[in-house]
Amino acid sequence: FRPIPEEAARAIVDTAFQMVPFSVVDLPCDASLSNREALWRSAFVALVLDRDPASIAAAAVMLELLGSWGIRKAVGLVIVDRHAAE
Repeated sequence: FRPIPEEAARAIVDTAFQMVPFSVVDLPCDASLSNREALWRSAFVALVLDRDPASIAAAAVMLELLGSWGIRKAVGLVIVDRHAAE
């Protein structure tokens, strides 16, 4: 796997939005131009994280990054507990 160009991210997200009223785009956690492009085009951003302190700290950094990209839309947090089933 390798990152896709930001033009491809733009085309994928725009096409999905034209085809269906809602779509979910699962992005990797890197600070790439293609991620920024996809996030710019979304109406809502959900940040998924674990319940451990390192994940919470990483989420805070990601929220700062989103702000620096000018992404000011609704951002929701989805907290998962992978150890709950153990």
